[in-house]
Amino acid sequence: MNKFRFVDLFCGGGGSITGAINALRAAGESYEGRGINHWETAIKTIQANHPEIVPDFDRACAPIESILPDEIFQDDPTRIDVLWASPSCTHHSVAAGGKPRSNQLRSQPEYLLPYLRLTRCRRMFVENVKELRNWGPILEEDIKHKGKLYKAGSADPRKKGVFFNLWYREIKASGYNFEMEVLNAADYGAVTSRERLIVQAVRKSSGEKIYWPEPTHEKEPEIRLFESMAQPWRSAAEIIDWSIPGESIFNRKKPLCANTLQRIEAGIHKYWGAWAEPFLIVLRGTSSHAINSTAIPLSAPLPTLTAGGEHVALIQPLFIPQHSGGTVKPVMNPLSTVATTGSIGVVEGRVLTLPDGSNYQLDITHRMLTARELAAATSFPENYVFCGGDTAAKKQIGNAVPPVLAEALYRAVLAA
Repeated sequence: MNKFRFVDLFCGGGGSITGAINALRAAGESYEGRGINHWETAIKTIQANHPEIVPDFDRACAPIESILPDEIFQDDPTRIDVLWASPSCTHHSVAAGGKPRSNQLRSQPEYLLPYLRLTRCRRMFVENVKELRNWGPILEEDIKHKGKLYKAGSADPRKKGVFFNLWYREIKASGYNFEMEVLNAADYGAVTSRERLIVQAVRKSSGEKIYWPEPTHEKEPEIRLFESMAQPWRSAAEIIDWSIPGESIFNRKKPLCANTLQRIEAGIHKYWGAWAEPFLIVLRGTSSHAINSTAIPLSAPLPTLTAGGEHVALIQPLFIPQHSGGTVKPVMNPLSTVATTGSIGVVEGRVLTLPDGSNYQLDITHRMLTARELAAATSFPENYVFCGGDTAAKKQIGNAVPPVLAEALYRAVLAA
């Protein structure tokens, strides 16, 4: 019996590979897979976690355009059950702002066409930002269009979707049925509300259909009769390591920038009640509207993560008992026993005096979420190893397909 065979292009740190393997193992399927990416650190990560996927490091660590599709496997090399690809999304995403785009990076989806023509690939998944649907040429010079200035190097607003439509037609002409959906990772159990366009193409001659997974979670679950009810979205509070202290926002050697402080202020106005609750701030956008609307509660999932991994911070009001050496206590805990003896320091400002006369210093701490917390939010296993240090780990996590999303897609196919 043939093993289930998959190829993962632009595989990054292995989120979609991990999801595929989880689904295949759950279904009792034996498999053989290959991951290909030009970044050495990412391939080392995959090799550390899934060594069977990288039997030959040099063949795996290569530019996608240099790979011959029908030479990836030695035996029956044209047989591929699933081709998964996550081309670079940076130069399609609105998150790039006004930065110049690269035509070379934007053209990466074209590299998938030879796989459809030179192999008997049964099914292809392409994961990317929603803006991929607007894929078109970039401007060679500044223009004004409908009263707005578009700079050279940005997408041409007059030709949105031109290249995407050509690509779509090429896939259809290669003998494939084609559908696309926008899926939210939080709907499948990730602690991040990352939305991505999923393109699914199935070879017509295979006789198979296109299948989409049913969500397992909902932002606001509805009560339904005679149907299984989805669970609510998982909250960011689940993946926070509360044992890691933050640094006070007051009297810092290097003060926080004005925009970060304004975000904290907006979050305090939004979420503080009689007693403060922790909240998150998203460090993206510099307009007044962006600053005032980027605080999110811990009951929500994390927003879409980026390759930088430096855009989500935890804000945690803490009460510091003046009589206990300043030990920091999270607000989820009850206040410590109020002692009748002991020195109580007087602090200028930020002092909370209770009705019984006990004094507590009110503090607000700030810290960036760790790579391990971000990995947990994205649904990587707890023991997953990221190579290359903290910055490289956050880049891999920010670029990764949440494993639970890939797993849901593979499960839908395997269950059909």
